Amino acid sequence: MAEEENTEPTEVEEDETQEEGGATEWSPPSKEEFEKVKRTAEARKADMAKLRKELGELKAKAGKTEESAATVAASQKATKRIAGMAALVEAGLTRDQAKDLVAMMKLDEIDVDEDGDGDFEDEIERLKKKFPPLFGEGKKTAPRISTKNRGNGGGKTTYGNPALDAMMQV
Repeated sequence: MAEEENTEPTEVEEDETQEEGGATEWSPPSKEEFEKVKRTAEARKADMAKLRKELGELKAKAGKTEESAATVAASQKATKRIAGMAALVEAGLTRDQAKDLVAMMKLDEIDVDEDGDGDFEDEIERLKKKFPPLFGEGKKTAPRISTKNRGNGGGKTTYGNPALDAMMQV
């Protein structure tokens, strides 16, 4: 087996000698000590390069993850819009009305599965209260009364509904 390099920092023992007056004299490290420190520095440099490369890869991966999350969010929003339009059409609106009205729906509050199924009842009820004529509510139509036989049939009046006509002839 190959002997592993010691990459732990080592302290170079300095050979200090006292000069007269208390000042210390510096002596250079031995060749062995210098080579050992040099190898440690090169190992650290290689480790730093490897870590920088790994950091760059992780940042790129995080960027792709953020892009993926944005794509998923946009897809979910589109699914909610389409499901909301379908629910509005089912409630009796035309496609054009549903397209316009879906912008007023609070789609963030509605959970939709991947099949586009969601609970839009509360939102549709809210919109029905806000815009009753669009949903055919609030329109009260009077019964159609026809007097076309008025002078010909002995004063017979028809009301546009055979059952109502029979009731009124009494």
